[in-house]
Amino acid sequence: MTGHKHFADLSQASLEETSIFDSKYFPNPWTKAKWNQVSNGELGPCMLGLVYKDKRLVGLILFGIADPDTGHLYKILVSPDEQGSGLSQELLLRSESHLQHGKYISVYLEVEQSNLRALAFYQKHGYQVLVKKKGFYGAGRDGLALEHILPKLV
Repeated sequence: MTGHKHFADLSQASLEETSIFDSKYFPNPWTKAKWNQVSNGELGPCMLGLVYKDKRLVGLILFGIADPDTGHLYKILVSPDEQGSGLSQELLLRSESHLQHGKYISVYLEVEQSNLRALAFYQKHGYQVLVKKKGFYGAGRDGLALEHILPKLV
């Protein structure tokens, strides 16, 4: 990967930029109103990690952290030109480490059942399927709820 990358948080990003990135690359993008809910705290506390390369947003990860034990992974997204570079894994592992240090026990997420690439990624990182959510993403588009128990820090 060429160029310098750095991690940032929501305070260093424009909400507009994050919303555009999401709508451009995520299969189920949020509306600008939903991103405003993240920004003004209506979704409860959130942890947003952003990755920039050459001043261009190339990755994001967003967790809901209202539950004192479980982080809810809302989104992980990497631009197409960075896919396969290990950036998704780096985002996930850094975020899980941050949650562990915050005394979180597990991470929960939903993924569309037909998204086999994402499902394989999560299972590779220790996520287990909890339940199928019929029609979660719309008619005929089932979701799977997954959970990963975070290793205890010693």
